[in-house]
Amino acid sequence: MKKFSFFHILSILLIVASVSMMAYKVFVLGFPLTPDANSSTWNIEAEIVFDANDSASSVELQIPQSDYLFDISNEHFVARGYGAVVTEQDRGRSVRFTIRRADGKQVIYYSAAVRQKNEQYTVPDSPPPLLTENHFTNAQLTAAENLISYIGQKSFDSESFISLLVEEIKHPQNPNTQYLTAGLKSNLSKVNLTVRLLALAGIASDALHGVPLYEGRKVNLVHWIEVYVDNKWITFDFNNGVFSVPENFLTLWRGSEPMAKGSGIDNLYVNLSVQKRIESQIENTFAIVGKTSPAITAFSLFSLPVETQELFKTILLIPLGALLLVILRNVIGVSTFGTFMPILIALSFVETKLLAGIILFSTIVGIGMIFRLLFEKLHLLLVPRLAAILIIVVLIMAILSVVSYRLGFNYGLSVAMFPMIILTMTIERMAIVWDENGASAAIKQGVGSLSIAVLAYLIFVSQYIEFILFVYPEVQLVFLAFTLLVGRYTGYRLMDLFRFRAFAEGK
Repeated sequence: MKKFSFFHILSILLIVASVSMMAYKVFVLGFPLTPDANSSTWNIEAEIVFDANDSASSVELQIPQSDYLFDISNEHFVARGYGAVVTEQDRGRSVRFTIRRADGKQVIYYSAAVRQKNEQYTVPDSPPPLLTENHFTNAQLTAAENLISYIGQKSFDSESFISLLVEEIKHPQNPNTQYLTAGLKSNLSKVNLTVRLLALAGIASDALHGVPLYEGRKVNLVHWIEVYVDNKWITFDFNNGVFSVPENFLTLWRGSEPMAKGSGIDNLYVNLSVQKRIESQIENTFAIVGKTSPAITAFSLFSLPVETQELFKTILLIPLGALLLVILRNVIGVSTFGTFMPILIALSFVETKLLAGIILFSTIVGIGMIFRLLFEKLHLLLVPRLAAILIIVVLIMAILSVVSYRLGFNYGLSVAMFPMIILTMTIERMAIVWDENGASAAIKQGVGSLSIAVLAYLIFVSQYIEFILFVYPEVQLVFLAFTLLVGRYTGYRLMDLFRFRAFAEGK
């Protein structure tokens, strides 16, 4: 019996260290082991980027306000050298960042926790506001009145009037509309024009702007209009052009003001990120632990910006996929093209979805193999041949995207998620195996690669696995320990039992 070596002791220490840290978090700090599926708490972060002109600068950002639907808490302003003053108003809140002198690119962060208090959005039960001042020039006023008359002749009631007016503003057909919307590129400016036109038509309305509460590193603004019709408020979805009630919609501000504006600056834009808190218990735990052991919270992945957290949720899955690949290759004996090709393809499947990803991958590799066999007759050198295959792969991806889009299959647009270099090397390697060992060996390795990619995909889309690996990143030490152990395995592979079965039966 072999004695324990330093190698085995190292692997055991890694496992013990990982399990110990997890046990401490679970039993001492109270961290959960399962994601909170019913959580209604979100992190919203705004990244304000602009160029300062070596002078006094100020930036005003519209920020959400607590109401009957949401509670806003844990607000943080990350603006080095800037002063921050929050202003409370009836129609919303804003924060103004100021500095005596700044120059060059500037980045300011605002973040807050959004906790949902009520599931159902309710339109305001309040009297109508004063009609918005239209501020039209004489020529614009004439065009606006002609447009209102034109829409009024086509509409049946107030609701149809609003729907037709919004559709006309979004897709101008009437010359008066084209004149009024000239230069209006953003939905925000078109919403503001709609509110002004409704006021001119005698309909009280208000614009509200916000974000849908779904996870994403970059979330686009959504615009709604609250309209006072027949002595009641109704809501209109400007983006989709329908009357409906907002779902999972956080209002950031109301009115015609832009989300951010400033003085002494140029090139101002705002990136919004939203993340659902999958662990309400962790939030409570961090609030307690932050007072007694601040180092734990300071060096946690949850202390990173929301956009970076979303990135690490994917990164932390890769080592588990690599461990799966190691076991299937070194213990089971599955043949693959390349070392980590199946893992990278599995990450692409997450974006394209499994069935569409398999079809797209097989199509690209299949067509690429045809061209690779044609290039073989040209007797190209290795590097030019690889470059030619890469060009073919890019062209195939572009053609598949266009054709799938024209046919109405949006999954084809995700073909760009496939790693082009990996596909190129896969085609080259498959062609070499085809030439040296025959078509069956090449197909066998291709199926093996695709099988591992599918298994890795099933791991990558598991919310439970994603939760465990993000909350307990020390689990990576267990993956490392098992990878080291498998790396020293020199026995028979499971597939060898089938390969040498005839030899065993003939002894």
